[in-house]
Amino acid sequence: PPARRSLGGGPPGGGAPPGPPPPDPVLLLADEPTGALDSHSTTEVLALFDELNAAGRTVVVITHEDDVAEHAKRVLRMRDGRIVSDERAAAVAGPPPRHTAPAAQP
Repeated sequence: PPARRSLGGGPPGGGAPPGPPPPDPVLLLADEPTGALDSHSTTEVLALFDELNAAGRTVVVITHEDDVAEHAKRVLRMRDGRIVSDERAAAVAGPPPRHTAPAAQP
């Protein structure tokens, strides 16, 4: 099996800032990538994920933070091991919801 690669610079929960992504990942799985980061670092990590996604990579983020989840194109919420909601916030091929312009008000 292929070796697993990590963006983190230390053990889980260590709060280390992410390093450069592995070359040409098809799928990036990020488990609580912003949990121990300040808001500025969180913004930088989400921007990195946006760049990877714009380059055609699939980015899956597991988070308990609503503001991070609101950044996603699709949000699956789970409770007790079951999916309780599945919301699409932006088109697969489009930018993340926080990057789309608000609809004009009449």
